[in-house]
Parts: sequence; structure tokens; C-alpha cells
Amino acid sequence: MARGRGGVFSGRQFERLGPRGQARYERELEVIRDARTDLEEGRRASIRQSFRDVFDRYPSGRDYRSLRADVGSALRVERGRLTVTGNDRLYRGEYMPMPTSDGVYDAMPGSWRQRSIIGDYWSLISRARGMTDEELAAELARFRGVEMRVYDPELGRVVRKGFIIRVDEFRAFATSPEARQERVVSPGLEIEPRGQL
Repeated sequence: MARGRGGVFSGRQFERLGPRGQARYERELEVIRDARTDLEEGRRASIRQSFRDVFDRYPSGRDYRSLRADVGSALRVERGRLTVTGNDRLYRGEYMPMPTSDGVYDAMPGSWRQRSIIGDYWSLISRARGMTDEELAAELARFRGVEMRVYDPELGRVVRKGFIIRVDEFRAFATSPEARQERVVSPGLEIEPRGQL
């Protein structure tokens, strides 16, 4: 199983792509997201078909070279077919809201897995009402010790924070207006930076 090595891993690399390259990169991330969704749902993950779904045409040799250069670390060759990996560290300019015991912070852009963990936590918030304390404690145990890099506007810098894992604190947050506030948990690439970090 050969794995690609190319990719855009930082905001600086992303800026160097220029406007056209940035727009293309955003669509290439959609290709990866589409193929990964197929993989997670037990369907055959085809980069060729996902590319067709996003770009409305099948990829050419030039397109494959661009994919390998821009998102190659998220790709692998398996039995002669180009497919996706389960995780990647590609740059995504999106900030995801992360509940902590100190409030909701913007988690710094990170890996596919990081965004998936945050999404799972928000999903647990919506399901918690129908769970017993024991069931909820078992679910929260998955988040014990998991910390993310978040931007703290009071300090003006990036710090590490963990999720709320105590059942009573979690239930208090889940019923608060802050938890019910509408948020985009998995947006597309956000081109404009949030601030100087």
C-alpha cells in the first residue's frame, strides 16, 4: 500500500497557492471528504468518482498530478487504485467550536480526525437528554485526556483545552443557551484568517 507525500500543511503554503490554486485546493478537499464519506459508509471509495462528483468531469493526468501535489498525504494506492487514507494533516482554514469547562473556544484548524472528534462531541450533546448518567459517563470516557489547540481571545494566544467530561457539568452545558446556539460544526475552507496567531 503506497501512500502519497504531497500536500498543503500550513496557512503559509495555502497562501502561496494564489486565488486560483486556493479555489482548486478547496474543491480537492471536497473530493477527499466525499471519498472518505463513502469509505466510512462501507462503500468503495473512488477518487475518480469523487472527483467527477465535485468537478463535474473525470480527472485527467494533470488533475491527478495536482491532487498528488496538493492533497497527496490523504491519498494511497491500494491494489492499483487511488483511494483515501483514514486521516490526514492537510491544512483546512476552518475553526470549529469546541466546548470546554471554560466555555466554547475556536479549535485551531487540524486533521480530519480532530474535526471528527469535535463533531462526535457535539452529536453527544444532542443525544444526551435520552441517556442515563451511566451511559453518558461511558460515552464521555472517550474524550478523557483529549486536548485540542484553541484560540483564547482573552490571552490573545493559542492554548490547549480539554472537553467537559464530568456528567453534571456536561448536562449543565448541554441544556445551556450556549449549547443550543446555532453553529457550523464542519464548514468548508475558510479563506480569511480569524486573527493574528
